Amino acid sequence: MLLPLAGFIMAMLVFGGLAILVSKTGDRFPELGPGPWLRYVGFVCVFAPLGAVLLPSALGMTLGRLFGSHWLVELCLAGGFVLGGCGGAALGLWKASKRVPRE
Repeated sequence: MLLPLAGFIMAMLVFGGLAILVSKTGDRFPELGPGPWLRYVGFVCVFAPLGAVLLPSALGMTLGRLFGSHWLVELCLAGGFVLGGCGGAALGLWKASKRVPRE
């Protein structure tokens, strides 16, 4: 069950990186580029998996050390995955809005 999840996260990172690179080409050649919307998709695809992996890991390790409770660690891993993904997507949208040129 973890292997498909890890594969999905890696695929999102690769797709997001490629989307950012393609959208940067659109800045130099606007007639060939796909438009600024691809930069939003790219940043969300890069930051959402990072948040979904890093937040549960950090929460699980710190709360596991502090309280020593296994059920609290599991709860942090499950909830942190969802919250980290949403937080990473929001961070990606914020970063993309700073980088997309306004018309």
